[in-house]
Amino acid sequence: MVVLIVEDNPEMARHLELCLSGIENVRNILIANNKSAGISLLEAQKPELLICDLCLPDGSGIEVIARSAMLNIPSLVVSVLFDETTVLRAIESGANGYLLKETEPEQVQSAVMEVLSGGAPITPSIASHLLKRVREDKNSGTISNQNEIDLSKREHEVLQLAARGFKISEIASCLNISQHTVSNHNRAVYRKLRVNSKSQAIYKAFKCGLISD
Repeated sequence: MVVLIVEDNPEMARHLELCLSGIENVRNILIANNKSAGISLLEAQKPELLICDLCLPDGSGIEVIARSAMLNIPSLVVSVLFDETTVLRAIESGANGYLLKETEPEQVQSAVMEVLSGGAPITPSIASHLLKRVREDKNSGTISNQNEIDLSKREHEVLQLAARGFKISEIASCLNISQHTVSNHNRAVYRKLRVNSKSQAIYKAFKCGLISD
């Protein structure tokens, strides 16, 4: 498995590289120290995973995240930033997970494996920000009408289990269907919600009232 790290701090890049070296199937780690180099490596190497900082010397890592989403490459943000606006922009741009740089190495490893399994790991303090924003949106009446999004019963079940943290294999077991079928339902959900990642789908589903916490 090839992983691309986009991080301008050499010490942090090395830290992430060491975290990845503890994952058995990681065979090649690429490192870029700015946005432009990150996007170039994404397009040329097509890694299986992107790990990206957001504060880069030549622009925002959100642009790298967005390009990654267009290439169907899952991404994990590892950043010192955790304000609501930044987190939401990253998720809306396609980030599959969001960790703070203070996260312990074993938790970084776990998050990487979770993203690769179709999960959406988010640091608990950040998750609470998102839920707070969702509740505020509901109370202010700014959410979309759930009736405008026509999910099938099975698609809704898959989405609800995903929001509870279940992985694709676990959803398949719970619903007694194949993992391939779960993936097909996920793609249908993404299309109907007009998103391109699990984290985006869960966030938008909360906003639209399709699922609840």
